[in-house]
Amino acid sequence: MAEKSAKKGSLMLFHRVLDETLAAWSHLAVLRALQDAAQGMSGRELARQAGLSHQACDRAVSRLEKLHILQRQRSGRAHFFTLNHNHRLVTEALLPLLAAERRFFPEFCKVIRKRFRKSTLAVILFGSVARKQENSSSDVDLCLIVRRAQDKSSVEVAAHQAGPVFFRLFGAKLAPILFTAGEFRKKARQNLPPVADILKDGVVISGQSLRELSRE
Repeated sequence: MAEKSAKKGSLMLFHRVLDETLAAWSHLAVLRALQDAAQGMSGRELARQAGLSHQACDRAVSRLEKLHILQRQRSGRAHFFTLNHNHRLVTEALLPLLAAERRFFPEFCKVIRKRFRKSTLAVILFGSVARKQENSSSDVDLCLIVRRAQDKSSVEVAAHQAGPVFFRLFGAKLAPILFTAGEFRKKARQNLPPVADILKDGVVISGQSLRELSRE
């Protein structure tokens, strides 16, 4: 009876199927949480991993199950959910898309590192992107540390030239600031912004560690 009911409530789509699959942010949150869960997750764990309320998670799971994107396994009173790896949309579209999303930030860091590592002592990401709290209007705050004051001008030019490249590749608006190693240490010692904030949540992309940079 339950199997017949599930089939009756299922959805079969071939055209514009992504409209339904990705109709809500909660659907994508559930897919992200399950992409590596080969053994499946309970509904409670899935809601926690996806950052959703139990009600929102249940609605998303029900919709994705009806589309056959998810599979539900019952064990007593517990329900476990997995991606349906037999579904072509899962294997050929959703999983590759989620994998590309996962590589997106590391690829950005890789290109930043390649462009600036030879001309700087360190490249540090800070601000909302470093805290993983950015929104669509956020800039990418970068702190570029150079050895000497005379190195600043060439690195400033390089950063200015890099701006359009990173916007074209990643849709990212770079907001670089430059310090010499001495300037950075002095502001660190005095606990002055923005260096105080950089020391708090900065992420070193290349070069010396924050401890090395702030050490006398």
